[in-house]
Amino acid sequence: VAAAVTIVRAAGADCDVVAEVVPSFTGVPHRLEWVRTLRGQTWINDSIATAPDRTLAALSAYRGRSIVLLAGGSDKHLPLDELGHGIARDVDHLIVYGEMAAAIEAAVRVAGEAISRIPTIDRVTDLANAVACAAKQPVPDQVVLLSPACASYDQFANFEERGARFREFVKALPE
Repeated sequence: VAAAVTIVRAAGADCDVVAEVVPSFTGVPHRLEWVRTLRGQTWINDSIATAPDRTLAALSAYRGRSIVLLAGGSDKHLPLDELGHGIARDVDHLIVYGEMAAAIEAAVRVAGEAISRIPTIDRVTDLANAVACAAKQPVPDQVVLLSPACASYDQFANFEERGARFREFVKALPE
């Protein structure tokens, strides 16, 4: 938003118009998209994160908060060492699913042992079960982040479908 405001101001846009429009921007789907706040948990859809570096960027956006990370999907044959370190450092609860569940879990355990910090880890079969698992024990001011670090092809046609289903699952959670 700050970059967009700078550009339109440089192009001569009226400050009052910019101030009126900015609050109406709701973000872009599947890119750190707010889905819902429920029982102290803020649910975020970052389904576009189909590679470890994107997930690491998402984690940095919420560093310092309690993070539940939902990660997994199909293998893109990318290294997981840095991802394991970032998760061990920043995540309190990791929920892995899909084809890459075991590989992500292993990377986090190796990195976590090196820094003496291993998050709680649950392995589930699919995204629906990951959402259900994350909703079981809400913590105030906790972020539940779908940022898979993997492609979606083991369960979905693409990241958009995965993100849309995540939204559906989260919105279906009872108050």
